[in-house]
Amino acid sequence: MQSPSAVSHSSPSEESGANALVYRLAEHERRFWLAAIIWYGFGDTATTLFGLTYADVAEVGPIAAPMLETYGLLALLILKVAFFAAAGIAWYGISRPTRVGIPIAITIVGTAVTVWNAFVILLSFS
Repeated sequence: MQSPSAVSHSSPSEESGANALVYRLAEHERRFWLAAIIWYGFGDTATTLFGLTYADVAEVGPIAAPMLETYGLLALLILKVAFFAAAGIAWYGISRPTRVGIPIAITIVGTAVTVWNAFVILLSFS
């Protein structure tokens, strides 16, 4: 255990290496959340709905596939809302600046699955 005087109170500009990067990323946390909503919330949802409706593709996600089969397309929207609620709770429970990793990870995954979905849809029309 450290005494209060031993605790570092350095500013982001005084940090170096990985810590400095995390602080710089945390300055743009709202932008990362916006990107997460755009790519995972809208991009993945739109390409999945388009693919299921107009292309000869199927959902293969281990949670989404059975939910879609049982409850239809509304299940996809419910899953997205539930996912973002859980991510928001996790984000709230983690201290700054490291919690910026949550929207960054969602953005990366959302971008990847949106691009993948678009690729699968294009292949289905060839």
